[in-house]
Amino acid sequence: MTSRYAPLWTGLTVVAVGLAIVGLFLWPFLFESAAVLMLLIAAKSTANQRRIAPVLIFVTVCATLGATFAIVFNHALY
Repeated sequence: MTSRYAPLWTGLTVVAVGLAIVGLFLWPFLFESAAVLMLLIAAKSTANQRRIAPVLIFVTVCATLGATFAIVFNHALY
């Protein structure tokens, strides 16, 4: 039986992906941190962890690339 809040947790996961993508180009420390926070809330609240693990890897890669892009191209990190 699925929770009646399952669409909310799926939505938080999608928002986390969106924040991770935005964090690639604009203020990576701010947006990637927000993405991880939303992802942790979604992971804590959902019983199905199969969708959370790939998104967590994606957010981690985006955080690393975003910080690298900000340093190389002299953009603000936060």
